Amino acid sequence: MKTISITHFILIMKHINLSSLRDADFAECLRAVARRYEKERRRVTPETIIAEALASKPQRYYLSFSTIMTNLSRIRNSGFFSRSAECDKSHTRRQWHEINRAVNHYIAFHKGATLTDAITHVICFSRPERFYISDKKAWEVFRRTFRREYRYVL
Repeated sequence: MKTISITHFILIMKHINLSSLRDADFAECLRAVARRYEKERRRVTPETIIAEALASKPQRYYLSFSTIMTNLSRIRNSGFFSRSAECDKSHTRRQWHEINRAVNHYIAFHKGATLTDAITHVICFSRPERFYISDKKAWEVFRRTFRREYRYVL
């Protein structure tokens, strides 16, 4: 069994952040979609694999409590949520609409709950409807995930 020092462990943990966890989750979704198509022996384009992986449910919101608290408070005060989320094409805007909806839902069903309670619940127990990453980032993760597995890219 290999042991590592506390210093080495801290150095490793500094490289693990929410973005890298999100990318790892997305890469696993890409692999699952590709495996399903391979099992069915269907030809598929990278665009199809990426689109299906983006539409799958991530394990969590890959945002910190402080990011959500700061941005949600600022966005709520700006009147941003008075517009309809369905007409918004920006992934970031749709993500904030979804987070706001989840926070409002928690507060509505838990009388006396604070914004802090609601955000904590959303971060710990809610799953987003989809991955909220750009197409450019999705392609980057796809290429990194399948760079040695050419059989999936037809």
